[in-house]
Amino acid sequence: MKRLLALLGFTLLLTTTVFAETATIIDFADLTADQDGLNTATIIDYSSVAGTTYDESDKQLMKESLFVESWDVILNKSAQSVTNNRLSFTQSVMVKESAKRFAGEQVLGVRVHFPENFDANAMVKPPFEIPAYMPSDEQKEQGIRSGNKFDGYGVLKNVGAIKSISVNVYGRNYPHKLILVFTDSDGKEKNVPVGDLDFNGWRTLTWNNPNYISEVKYRELNTAPIYPVTSNSLILKGLLIKKSANNNGGDFISYFKDITVTYDKAIRDDVESDIDDEAVWGILANREEARRNNELRTLGNDQILEYLEQKKMDQLGSVVDKRESIPLTESNATSEPEAAATNQ
Repeated sequence: MKRLLALLGFTLLLTTTVFAETATIIDFADLTADQDGLNTATIIDYSSVAGTTYDESDKQLMKESLFVESWDVILNKSAQSVTNNRLSFTQSVMVKESAKRFAGEQVLGVRVHFPENFDANAMVKPPFEIPAYMPSDEQKEQGIRSGNKFDGYGVLKNVGAIKSISVNVYGRNYPHKLILVFTDSDGKEKNVPVGDLDFNGWRTLTWNNPNYISEVKYRELNTAPIYPVTSNSLILKGLLIKKSANNNGGDFISYFKDITVTYDKAIRDDVESDIDDEAVWGILANREEARRNNELRTLGNDQILEYLEQKKMDQLGSVVDKRESIPLTESNATSEPEAAATNQ
């Protein structure tokens, strides 16, 4: 009888408690360079939206990926200077084989050079806005319209209520705050404060959603239409590091391994339906294709502008180098007395 009551109580617990699942939205160990300084799994080729004004040599260079050394460190405007910008960047770092956690794995190393005496922040962001609907190369070959190229590489699909978000970070006793920044399918930004970085070594920093309700009986009944409902996506925008004016400026160093999310699914995929709505109507596929085309167009335009800016800087640098390397000859050399006389 006691066993029966215990089993009944356990069954009631199962029916009244939601069991959220945990997934990794990004693992920097996966973002290694395995092809000409690029990460193969996350390469985007934006030459398709470049137009006909660019030759093939230009288009061959129109590729980018999420390799950790491609990530940017952007200081807020008042904190920017030539020195601060130059000394703020990301680095691919390997954990020692003798380490107790993440031995031999790559992590994202971050260096920020903060100004003194006032508040400042630095956003560690990917080299492009991570697209949620871009298809993988295999999907393109198979003619699959649904895109999941960046699932697990900064994108998490079908996200309902979020229970918690965690990040594994290696601290170096800096009293700065860490905020994870996300966007959703509607482009709304979500800032998630996970804590301070004033510790040494590996630590899992976790934000727990104070509004998350674990027990079903306390949740409001939701009878929204089931189809066609687009599942919400969570997209990583960056890691924000905030320094207070009360804290010293100068160099800041830290390392990041991965980010995980514990959440309820927005749309249950474990319930069988007698009719496959999507196979009949294809509404969600059409919506996703429209978003995917818009993503590629916007992403391509942004990357092309960056490419042109970089190309302009490279050309300027080559001109300066060329001028500095011109040897002195009788025709272009002027002695100091002659130059002085000319200037009088």
